[in-house]
Amino acid sequence: MTKRILAVAATGALLAGGMAMSTAHAAKPVAKNAATTVMLQGEHGYKAAGTAVFEYSAKTNITSVSLRITGLKAMTVHPAHIHAGSSCTANGPVLYSFRPLGSSKMMMTEAGANGVMRASTSFRGTYVGQKLYINVHLGPDLKGAHFTPIACGVVSSMM
Repeated sequence: MTKRILAVAATGALLAGGMAMSTAHAAKPVAKNAATTVMLQGEHGYKAAGTAVFEYSAKTNITSVSLRITGLKAMTVHPAHIHAGSSCTANGPVLYSFRPLGSSKMMMTEAGANGVMRASTSFRGTYVGQKLYINVHLGPDLKGAHFTPIACGVVSSMM
């Protein structure tokens, strides 16, 4: 009789522990607003540099990204993308493409000596915890040598 009572008590304790564990694993963390500034540095001998500001809104579940690159030749076109991967040499797939700000249909730099390019993109979900990097290409298209990355930055978010 004592063995049965102990066996029933042990089984009950295991079941209760199992339920507690499954409840703990079922709970999802609450998403928080987040912001990160990514520094982009020139690559392959190019002097292009800039920043990309990532902002995630937990309310809308949208990440918005603003890109600003300087050191480019005026009135030139430079495709820019967010790629999957943890380094500038990852050669990961394109996840999101930047679009130009203003009325331009192409990623063209502004007129002037410093050739500034401004662009943005947005996507559903958070960037936090993802392995991402940004490439700005020589352009004007992505064929042959035009594919060459001239600036890159790795997104670091440890939230």
